[in-house]
Amino acid sequence: MFIATEKGMIMARILIIYGTTEGHTRKVAEYIANVVRREGHSVDIADSSLYKTPLDKSKVDAVIIGASVHQDKHQASVTHFVKDNQRALAQLPTAFLSVSLIAAEPDEEAQTEARQYISDFLLETAWQPQRSLSVAGALLYTKHDFLKRLLRRYINKRLGREADSLGDQEYTDWEELKRFATDFIKQVVEPRLAAHEAVL
Repeated sequence: MFIATEKGMIMARILIIYGTTEGHTRKVAEYIANVVRREGHSVDIADSSLYKTPLDKSKVDAVIIGASVHQDKHQASVTHFVKDNQRALAQLPTAFLSVSLIAAEPDEEAQTEARQYISDFLLETAWQPQRSLSVAGALLYTKHDFLKRLLRRYINKRLGREADSLGDQEYTDWEELKRFATDFIKQVVEPRLAAHEAVL
């Protein structure tokens, strides 16, 4: 539950759950956590594959969940977390971040596919977050096999970048993530807390 500080500010407890395969979605989750902390709120962050405790809605005020897309699916551990905690999530402000490489491509067909990943996940889990965002991910050369390196060259060509560049490349729009997190806190979480305090 939220905490009233000495200055009269309402400090929310935000839980961030993420699923990651190569580590980039963890970086996204940590970035979001820092944005939330700068807004004056408390954050707990956890890998979905390690989070086995049932979600207690009396101990958190909002939940942000992030997962990356691999072979057209988000991490199974994130899917299980949402399904297992469906009732608690339905009673809290929530947001979903879907991280994928297809989201890095600017054409409408690619953006439609990225949005479809979100729609498919929400349909599968019967979850209705207040906010969702498709996030461009990263191509991590140091963690890729031959086939992924071919994919990297294809994506780089599509984006007008050097096709054979060997360094890890991030396509994430960090400013967009900052706006998303700030808007979620300001427009969804804080108004709910203020309304709850008024009732008390």
